[in-house]
Amino acid sequence: MLDQINFCLDHLEEKNDLLHAQLQDLLESNRQARRDFQEQLSRSGADNTPQLGEGV
Repeated sequence: MLDQINFCLDHLEEKNDLLHAQLQDLLESNRQARRDFQEQLSRSGADNTPQLGEGV
């Protein structure tokens, strides 16, 4: 009985470790996407700013 419990706990720990690693990967991917998006916004914002003497 204790062996079965130990086996189940080991299995749960492995699943937890895998989920944690996947979550870390997802978090880093989201951070990178956010950095890319902000960089793209800042570049497009710089491209859309009126030049001196324009638009007034």
